[in-house]
Amino acid sequence: MYYKYFNLNGPPFQFTPSADVLYPSRSHQEALAALEWGLLHEPSGLTMLIGEPGTGKTTLISSILARNLDHVRIAYVGNPKLSFDEILQVVGRQLGIACASPQRLKRLDALEQYLEAHRRRERVTVVIDEAQVLPDDVVDELRLLSNAAPGRQTALRFVFVGQPEFLRRLESPGLRQLNERIGARAMLNPLQPNEIGEYIDFRLRARGGTAEDIFTSSALKHIAEHSGGIPRRINVLCHNAMLLAYTGNDTRVRAEHARSAVAEYENLFSAAAPRSMVLAAVRKSERNWRAAAAVAAVGAAAVGAACLWSLNSARFRDYGSMSQASASDVPRASVAATPEPANIDSISASSTTRIEPASTVEAAAPTPAAPPIVERAARPPEHESEPPERRMRQVRVRFGDTVEQIARRYLGSKQKIDVVIEANPQLDDVNRIYPGEVIYVPESGSSRTARK
Repeated sequence: MYYKYFNLNGPPFQFTPSADVLYPSRSHQEALAALEWGLLHEPSGLTMLIGEPGTGKTTLISSILARNLDHVRIAYVGNPKLSFDEILQVVGRQLGIACASPQRLKRLDALEQYLEAHRRRERVTVVIDEAQVLPDDVVDELRLLSNAAPGRQTALRFVFVGQPEFLRRLESPGLRQLNERIGARAMLNPLQPNEIGEYIDFRLRARGGTAEDIFTSSALKHIAEHSGGIPRRINVLCHNAMLLAYTGNDTRVRAEHARSAVAEYENLFSAAAPRSMVLAAVRKSERNWRAAAAVAAVGAAAVGAACLWSLNSARFRDYGSMSQASASDVPRASVAATPEPANIDSISASSTTRIEPASTVEAAAPTPAAPPIVERAARPPEHESEPPERRMRQVRVRFGDTVEQIARRYLGSKQKIDVVIEANPQLDDVNRIYPGEVIYVPESGSSRTARK
């Protein structure tokens, strides 16, 4: 959408890991070197990469996988909540090990035969991403799997990639043996203040632009001060700031755009008050679409053009009249991965989200240029006469949120994850929640302190 407005050949701040836009900061270079050492030379067979969320761990792994290192075969496990037997199945499938039996012993025998056949020619490595959520019993099973036979070098190697929680877990008595065996260790730190502007320029140059042409110095400074040096957060803030400049027909991203993007990201606006930057972008796309349609209609017959105009006018009138309808009945459109306000605590589950009347916010019809949000089935709102312990309120998923984090933030304890799961039967998979999605939590048992 907006990147063409700034004469770029692609979105510069996408949120999916991509090896072709790996910014070589000092910390990233050191971590990449540690990973290469672990894959090619580490005699212990165990390597660990630790970093805060959003620092670029998965991007580094993508870069390693894209290099196709000689004599190295890699199996990547991106879902660490699998059981040990399921991990064996994933590893076997990626390495091309044929074993149809569901029995663990036969799968282990097939893996051992594979490792024996490739022992002299290749180093076989399993990369475990998000290792901090691995259950202790699975961690210990993987340690046993990495054991070498007496007098022989380790045949199967592991790279554990995770957040600092994994490092703290390894200090527990139950995981002490694994901790003592890890040879290569790397810590991925946030970008330094002087690297943030270079990172933004690096991403823009990869798409045919420069930071100087698109951002004012004050906008860059404001984003740098509020990003914490976290690449993922920088991507979100720059993406939203560019979106705001686009909707305002500004040729550059200015300080006010950066401030608005930061405020929306940090949820400084009340849930009902902020004007959605996504809706503004959709409105602009709709205006552009209507303008293009009008130009095309000039060359058509007069009667056909009149009919088209009448049809479009009726369409927009009908859409504006839907302001009294429930939000679940109104088509929505959004730019993928753009964060909405982080929570809507002030809206109870019994209330109905409404579109602003046309006199306040210009009615926006959905446009083919912006893909619709695929929403899960809404949970029926609770009646206000319900007792407090059964009343629900809505909160929005933030970037990086898990159901466990939501339980801790709003109910005061991650042990109450079952309460959140029970309150949200519409979730097909509680391990997959998305930014901007509505989650229900009980009103009772939470506090302002817990939410902060």
